Amino acid sequence: MAGEQAPQDPEDDEDDEALTEAERVRRVALLTRYCIDNIASYRAGWATDSNGKRHVVVQRNFWIRANGNFLDIAVLEWCKVFADKKSKHHFARVVPEPATLLAGLTTALGMDEAAYGALLAGAREYRDKFVAHLDDLRVMHVPTMQPLLDSAIFLYNTLCTNEATVVHLTGLQPDAKEFYDQRFAEALAEYRRAEPQQGA
Repeated sequence: MAGEQAPQDPEDDEDDEALTEAERVRRVALLTRYCIDNIASYRAGWATDSNGKRHVVVQRNFWIRANGNFLDIAVLEWCKVFADKKSKHHFARVVPEPATLLAGLTTALGMDEAAYGALLAGAREYRDKFVAHLDDLRVMHVPTMQPLLDSAIFLYNTLCTNEATVVHLTGLQPDAKEFYDQRFAEALAEYRRAEPQQGA
């Protein structure tokens, strides 16, 4: 993505100056975009057969690994913004009224506090136990993508419409759902080009 290189966060380098408010807001917005982009690329790689069974579209090792990597990165980026309150990129650090945003977010997701807490816990477990590390759990529970996608879209659109934050997002596409649809279509086209042709 031209002009959207993944941010290299110097959290462990004490000699680096703290990010400005503008830089922090923009990074949070970009992280939500990376999450949305990777969810689109992950979902585009799946299809349902005539028996109702879900499967990866391209059954070759490279594409199976790539699809799994899209999932992992989506969860990693989502956790930076939503799941870790102490994260330097947690949404509460950049929105004017975090409690108001959280209330709107849970309402949009149709979740109460307990359900939202379970969503956070599930994403953290997947990240901590199977992606960032590999612990001894035998069963891996993949987070449901829809609430991760919906929350990322909600936050991004909020940043793009709030007068205190939108001033720092010059040049970024303002509608997250439209961005998702574009990325999904691009990814779907790539998967289809990689599929073996009938009769080949």
